[in-house]
Amino acid sequence: MAINKDLSVRFGKQVRKLREARNLSSADLSRLLLMDRSNYSRIETGNTNITISKMNEICSALNITFQELFEDFDK
Repeated sequence: MAINKDLSVRFGKQVRKLREARNLSSADLSRLLLMDRSNYSRIETGNTNITISKMNEICSALNITFQELFEDFDK
């Protein structure tokens, strides 16, 4: 269970880093994803597991590829 939580937290930090690099607020990105801001916040804090489809939506909203989403993920 802790491994999954760690993975979710690392993923959330990566999404936040990419969002901030594009000068988007969490409210901006949640609107692009057609998500409630509190639900989006759960992604960045690692308090939820998301589907591959949602990852694809994040990539589209940030105008990045899956590869870019996971670049430097393990650092």
